[in-house]
Amino acid sequence: MKRFFIPLAAFMMAGCGSSTQYLLTTPNPSAHYSRSLPVIGVEKIVLPEYMQKGKLATQRTSTQIVYSGSSQWAGEMDESLTKELISYIQKSFNHPGVYGYPWDISQSAGIKIRVNISRFIAYGSKVYLDASWEMVRSSGGRSSGLFSVALPTGTGDAAVVDTMNQAYARLCEAVAARLAK
Repeated sequence: MKRFFIPLAAFMMAGCGSSTQYLLTTPNPSAHYSRSLPVIGVEKIVLPEYMQKGKLATQRTSTQIVYSGSSQWAGEMDESLTKELISYIQKSFNHPGVYGYPWDISQSAGIKIRVNISRFIAYGSKVYLDASWEMVRSSGGRSSGLFSVALPTGTGDAAVVDTMNQAYARLCEAVAARLAK
């Protein structure tokens, strides 16, 4: 009986630890644009490796990253952030023709958007987001830009995620503003 009870008890206790799952979401756009746009394809956002492990990462020193033991991301971050950017652009322009690229539809993209996030992490009392983006028009035009923001954050995982939401919203705003030009 003991041989059965001890492993069963250990198994049940392992499930007792709770974990919190977080989403990065963007608020409704603060600016709305009336510019008419073609079909837009948004490529999957490229993220640093530490954001692809499923756990909330923070930077402890200039060379050390630690992962939260109890906080994790709900879903794949590259897919989540791509969907949020698509939604933000759709709402900013009242334009449903924004899709994840590549896609399985017959239309070709009039504009393709590529975003590469090189840094997105809390370090000290700030959340840092550094990214580059590129827009390629089917007509041959091309534009690109750099984005960088450092926002003060509170302590604790929930405060860090809230600040990450604010930082990502600013990146979405910058990409939408460039589309409007």
